[in-house]
Amino acid sequence: MHHQERRRADTPSSSESHESQERRRRSRRSRSNERFRRSPKSRHSREPPSSMTRKRSGHRKSSSECSPVHQSNEHRETRSKQKHSGDLERAVDNKNSDQAKNLEPNYEVSGNLDEYKHYYRGVIINYTQPVDADMPTTHWRIYPFKNDENLKPWYIHRQPVYLIGRDRRVVDIPIDHPSCSKQHAVLQYRKIPIDNDEFVIKPYILDLGSANGTFLNDEGIKPKQYYEILHQDVVKFAYSTREYVFINADIES
Repeated sequence: MHHQERRRADTPSSSESHESQERRRRSRRSRSNERFRRSPKSRHSREPPSSMTRKRSGHRKSSSECSPVHQSNEHRETRSKQKHSGDLERAVDNKNSDQAKNLEPNYEVSGNLDEYKHYYRGVIINYTQPVDADMPTTHWRIYPFKNDENLKPWYIHRQPVYLIGRDRRVVDIPIDHPSCSKQHAVLQYRKIPIDNDEFVIKPYILDLGSANGTFLNDEGIKPKQYYEILHQDVVKFAYSTREYVFINADIES
């Protein structure tokens, strides 16, 4: 009896047992937290998922690309590439220039003469003056006649060339007959040598390849060839009945 009572006395009551259990749980929890604080590596002992790793690595890459140091490095690399490219282009140009000096002359038709076509008021002029073109030194005139009627004369001593035709936008001497071409012929003054150091300025008529031709003293002239005009020569154009008489006023006086 005494032994059983002593055992009951040693056995804690229900309230005391509950409090002791609570203290033990708190002590275990505190020890666990203390171990967790002492070993920070335990928090990262587990490897994160592969998706999280990719995201973090991608984030680090974008942040490094946006850094000023990285941008300055890229700028220096770009400048060095541009400088290298410029050096290569200059070397190629020098090489091409050296090769051009060794090229043989090429006399093929290049078509570059089209760049030198003469335009006047938006119209292509089908004529280019020769190298011996010059201003006249004598006073020439043209007297038009229509059915023996004397018309207003043309004074043709103020410029080296006169364009004749139907296109009044560009011609100097208009001829309105429908059989005449828009740019029919030209009157050109040329510097002709007569001695070693002496020259004379003479007028020439040239047909520009007109449809119905030009006539000098009732004889047709060949297109694209110069024919000298003499005092009192008569010129006709195409089927027009008008006659154009050339007069040297210096001889008449």
